Amino acid sequence: MADYQRLDPAKHSDFRIDEEQRTALFAERHMVNIELKEVVQAAADFPLFISKISDSSQWAVSALCGLAPPRMFFFTIISGWRNTRR
Repeated sequence: MADYQRLDPAKHSDFRIDEEQRTALFAERHMVNIELKEVVQAAADFPLFISKISDSSQWAVSALCGLAPPRMFFFTIISGWRNTRR
């Protein structure tokens, strides 16, 4: 089980998010899971669908960003996120 800790500025001030690694991860995905609070905004630009998670009884809302990996219509490594389909 994960050992979660509160972030402490004295201990964790040197932690950074690697933006290149984060964006490269999304460039490889053709769909992303979203939270319910994001549905209204995402529906303006993405086709949405609901699917059942296979190993549990939970459901997920996902936004379709491309037809197959790694082809993504809404994100490129060079320019980042696009806000409309092209």
